[in-house]
Amino acid sequence: VEHGIKNGMSNSIREEKLAVECGYTMLMRYFDNKLYIDSPEPDFEKYEAMRDDGIDLARLEYDEMRKLRRDMQLIFQDPYSSLNPRMSVGQIISEGMVAHDMIHNKGERMQERVLEVMEECGLAPYFLHRFPHQFSGGQRQRIGIARALATNPKFVVCDEAVSALDVSIQAQIINLLQDLKDKQDLTYLFITHDLSVVKYISDRIGVMYFGKMVELADSDELFKNPLHPYTRSLISAIPIPDPELEKRKKLFAYDPSVHDYSESKPSLQDIGHGHYVFGSDSEIEEYKRIRESGTPLKSITILTDEEKAAELSRVKNDEIDETEILNAPLHDTGNFLYSLASFIPV
Repeated sequence: VEHGIKNGMSNSIREEKLAVECGYTMLMRYFDNKLYIDSPEPDFEKYEAMRDDGIDLARLEYDEMRKLRRDMQLIFQDPYSSLNPRMSVGQIISEGMVAHDMIHNKGERMQERVLEVMEECGLAPYFLHRFPHQFSGGQRQRIGIARALATNPKFVVCDEAVSALDVSIQAQIINLLQDLKDKQDLTYLFITHDLSVVKYISDRIGVMYFGKMVELADSDELFKNPLHPYTRSLISAIPIPDPELEKRKKLFAYDPSVHDYSESKPSLQDIGHGHYVFGSDSEIEEYKRIRESGTPLKSITILTDEEKAAELSRVKNDEIDETEILNAPLHDTGNFLYSLASFIPV
């Protein structure tokens, strides 16, 4: 998390977008000021010393945090429940400007600003007085994006912003976010479970497993040289466009028991090339050796016809006999007393 906060708030890399894979609920609380860093963590002072002109959110007072929220906005995961069904599009988009008292003339000037943001987000002007139930999922997400950008933020948290949309709409929203980033010099924290999405929108990617950052690197570096086994398993899960190859693909399964942390405490360490990996001292040395060799680890294996046939045979032998399950009545509880009790009125 220290890398994400430092990079996101640093003036030196304002244009950078950091994507975080999994474990995002705890990460979100840092930006919502709900998780206080005033704790006895031994490494806190070390990371605090690395902070340049960033802002420690945990130490802000309420009024200070409220002013900062104008520069920090959020695009929600669900485009359906995140919009107030009783408010029109114009009211939804202008809500942030009203809350922060950005425009004193609430009439014509406010409407001009709302229409300007709608145009940037691909929304037609006649949508202004319509309500959320009149829009598709992709259009609703555009409304959510317009609401987030109405206050001219510098930093935007995209919380699974495209996961609830189908693939074609996902591509439209990602292209929109990319265009808005270039035009308005935005910084994104893009949170998702789909590595194939962040590959195209993020400059830097962090992979989290059970709340711990296990790998952090530039986007191209991470996909060319994935080192942590969990990252490799995520990359192997990305679908291959060729259906024939996808059928013969063997997934790389991550097994946490492969790590031996009995001799040294694991930590996130720099192995060079701006690439950080979580591991013990011996693992870090091995990761460095692999990275310097220039030969990336294999995450995706395409089976031959013979290997695929052997794999299917093995899986078939391991399958559970479903005959007994399918022959059971739909409402069978497996116990006569439960069946009898179900007819007794309460």
